[in-house]
Amino acid sequence: MDWRITSSSILLLGIIRFFWGNSEAAQVNLIVSIMLAIILPMIVKLIRDRMNDLAQLLVLVTVALIPSIVFTNHMILDKGLVLLISLILLALNYGAVFVMQHFISDLHGLIASASTDPLTALKNVRLFNSDLMEMERRRHPVTLAVIDIDHFKNCNDRYGHDSGDSILKQLAAMFNEMATPYTTFYRIGGEEFGMIADYFSPSEAEAFLHTLKSTVARRKFAVQDGEMINLTISVGVAHSEKGEALKKTLKRADMTLYQAKESGRNKVMVSAHAYK
Repeated sequence: MDWRITSSSILLLGIIRFFWGNSEAAQVNLIVSIMLAIILPMIVKLIRDRMNDLAQLLVLVTVALIPSIVFTNHMILDKGLVLLISLILLALNYGAVFVMQHFISDLHGLIASASTDPLTALKNVRLFNSDLMEMERRRHPVTLAVIDIDHFKNCNDRYGHDSGDSILKQLAAMFNEMATPYTTFYRIGGEEFGMIADYFSPSEAEAFLHTLKSTVARRKFAVQDGEMINLTISVGVAHSEKGEALKKTLKRADMTLYQAKESGRNKVMVSAHAYK
């Protein structure tokens, strides 16, 4: 859980406990809550880049439990009972941490599998459509590109589908190599890929795509028996216009892709209604 939520919750519970019954215990509890609300963010800042998530949780839980154990020791004279209570508190909280960690890991895995193409490990078409909706909500100008491998069916027919899958994975790896913080690649069809360029000017996005096309043309791709082949890609590009739905922008990019393929392939073509 985010430390801001945790610290706020601890402080809120301490305040509620104080006003619910203003006893000595409530006063001590409020003081401890304030101290934890201050100390926990400092600890998070100190250990964030030095430990994994599980270790960070264990450290934070231990720190949060120390005041409870000290307070229990002060209130109960029977030290054997104090030890038993302390062990129970530690066991319950550490157990909860491990359960929470596994739950969060499984949840992240499910989210990743639902949004990742299993063959190429690129983001899938589901996430592509979701990201388009988010971009449209932000109303920020973007460049959309649809990328298709030229004559990919011939590769499958000649070298087999295993080689075709290998080509897709190699190409996806190359896309990841060339990606920038402002470009995101997706697999949106069989041999078709999508790209969203954000915070790029139209000319910068086009230059990036021309470099991508040229790099693919120069690269060798491995197929069956270690044979190396050349590939080319065709790219349709559209820059979003003010007030335009991104589905329409995508449709313009897709139409321009077919123009690139019909006019000889191995081209980057930009929609005539480019963003000015």
